[in-house]
Amino acid sequence: PGEPNETIAEAIELAGGTDCDTLSMEGTIDGPDDVDWYFYVQTDDELGCNVRPGVDWAVQADHTLRVCSYLECQDDGESPNTVDCNGGSSPDSHDGLDGCCHTQVFDIGIGMLGCSGVTDLLNVYTSVEEPSAPEDTCADYNINYHF
Repeated sequence: PGEPNETIAEAIELAGGTDCDTLSMEGTIDGPDDVDWYFYVQTDDELGCNVRPGVDWAVQADHTLRVCSYLECQDDGESPNTVDCNGGSSPDSHDGLDGCCHTQVFDIGIGMLGCSGVTDLLNVYTSVEEPSAPEDTCADYNINYHF
């Protein structure tokens, strides 16, 4: 707690990429009250790759992270017309953005119509937390993310 990325408004920007890229980052959760927020920007919609934002992660043994991703269309700041939660993830919303949450790897389908603007380029906001963590315990994690 007390880090600069405790809310969606204070999310740390990660490296962006195209819908063909997979990127990674590392972080640490500090107890049950810590939430880490990140966002990344889709820079291009390449032919031959499907936009299907997803995350997978590794965490220290005996820790269970809850990861959520929320989608925002770059053209209008709204969520895509359809947000399908895959991999057993549950639908969720935060600050008016639709998304999905899970304690296991998942991805999100955005449907055929995607965004209502000219492009289907997305910003993805991701939160990482461990609500069941004992007080005063830290968990290092590594997250791979893609569009």
